[in-house]
Amino acid sequence: QIDFNSGTLEISQALSYIVGKPLYVKGPKNESSDRTLDLSDEMIDLLRTQQTNQKAAFAKANLAWSDSCFVFTQCKSTKPFHLSSYTNWLSKFLRRSGLPHSSIHLLRHSFGTYQLAEGTDLGAIKDAMGHADLRTTSIYVNSLDSRKRLVAKASETSLQRLRDMKLTADSQKE
Repeated sequence: QIDFNSGTLEISQALSYIVGKPLYVKGPKNESSDRTLDLSDEMIDLLRTQQTNQKAAFAKANLAWSDSCFVFTQCKSTKPFHLSSYTNWLSKFLRRSGLPHSSIHLLRHSFGTYQLAEGTDLGAIKDAMGHADLRTTSIYVNSLDSRKRLVAKASETSLQRLRDMKLTADSQKE
């Protein structure tokens, strides 16, 4: 559920699928999966635009709009996209864009990895991803080579400062 006023996304349900049966809504996988995430202003604007477009499409198809409707629905329907729709869309988008194949699940891993690279606390990443245990997050979040390069660069910068200080001290002695 999106709260446009507070700029949050509440994750308290999940779509599930059994082959040959329609999608159904169920509770989250575990207690920690039930969470509320803050959304950026840009994300709220994008979701508002989607909601406006969706309301227009509903009106055109003579479908009743309610605030409990899914954010992304099948064309001319109040039913949510099938889970494979996202996978198919992503594959086509990446292929058209000349980007390597990826998956929705890999994007989830990337989220955690890049959050770590930006210096986000591992516990906060765990909470955002809805993991019950920090060990799970540690498995998901891959160490970035760029972090290692940042450490090396910081060490190099520190050594250069020391050299500069020594040169300044030596020149003042003369």
